Amino acid sequence: MAEIDIISTTTVAPASPNQSTKRIEFTPWNFSFLWSPTPQPADHSIIDHLKTSLSSTLDFFYPLAGRLGTSVNDNNTISQFIHAAAHGVTVADVLEPAYVPPIVHSFFPLHRTQNCNGVSEPLLVTELVDGVFIGCTINHAIVDGTSFWHFFNSWSEISRGSNEITLSPVLHRWFVDDPTTPYEFLATKDFPLHKRKKKKKSVLKARANAEMGTHKVSPLQALLAHLWRSVIRNRPLLEDQETMYRFPTGMRPRLRPPLPQQYFGAPAQLGIVTMKEGELLRS
Repeated sequence: MAEIDIISTTTVAPASPNQSTKRIEFTPWNFSFLWSPTPQPADHSIIDHLKTSLSSTLDFFYPLAGRLGTSVNDNNTISQFIHAAAHGVTVADVLEPAYVPPIVHSFFPLHRTQNCNGVSEPLLVTELVDGVFIGCTINHAIVDGTSFWHFFNSWSEISRGSNEITLSPVLHRWFVDDPTTPYEFLATKDFPLHKRKKKKKSVLKARANAEMGTHKVSPLQALLAHLWRSVIRNRPLLEDQETMYRFPTGMRPRLRPPLPQQYFGAPAQLGIVTMKEGELLRS
């Protein structure tokens, strides 16, 4: 099994730190996620370029250069940058297997770290035999997937030579009251993972749309409904027992007025669907 060798660990600060000390307050959405506790010489010009472009990108996304702190002014405006090499690993070794190879977990420095312990946002650049893998770890209490890809795509723009980004992040915060609810860290455990083939998901989508007389049911929605029914079907049936399904919902377009698409953060809330078990199995 191939191993990862750490080549260097450095910190990258915003290139123009005039706004780097500004503090972003947590909203209730953010707090809802805080539940759990050297190789052969190579040409490092790519690594230097990534560091420089990352530094410029952090000018726009300066909260990502900070740290989760326990005191009001406890912050450190740098992001960790790790350079490593995976000996004997090629791009094909990463992309071709049906399941994620174990070596890929080594590309993310905070893999399996509970968010209460991982207070930084390190970035790991790993040299493969024929390519480079960039792994970025960001605490979900800080941003959601939309903001993550906004940052990553903006970094790509800067890396390609632009001095500005197409969409600047919206960093303004407003909420009614400071959250006061105490939080406890919950223990976590491993769960088995099952891979659904794309063809089977397409069949589920077509069946769901046909039954509903619509074309708006997505493959993910069809798969979630299928899993829900399968769980209920394989446990003792209580005809009039109400069952509940919870799933995270992005809130940007659902607020009135809506949040801008480039709002930087994790505006997500649990959506809840309830139904009688008997009705669910008959539908």
